[in-house]
Amino acid sequence: MNDLTKENFWNKCFEKYPDATQEFCEWIDGYKASVDWEELFVSGIKFHDIPGEMQCGIWIEFVISQGACSYEVDWIETELGEEIMEYMKQRQYQIIDES
Repeated sequence: MNDLTKENFWNKCFEKYPDATQEFCEWIDGYKASVDWEELFVSGIKFHDIPGEMQCGIWIEFVISQGACSYEVDWIETELGEEIMEYMKQRQYQIIDES
């Protein structure tokens, strides 16, 4: 699994789907506070700095918290980047439709 770094993924995701990506960024800030992120990792470690496998688990938690699926996910075997990009695309459309 490729790590989804800021340079190779998240910047592109933000350019294409700014509202949906911002929603995730706000969620991850709350998540970090709830799990004492700074105690788990060296200070200054960002989500995009952790290994892809860890990103995957946290991403699944985000998707579940948004009501997009249950713990019985069937897409784990696909490429995580493709799934995140597709989610952001769909969420972007929802956010625009809601405003």
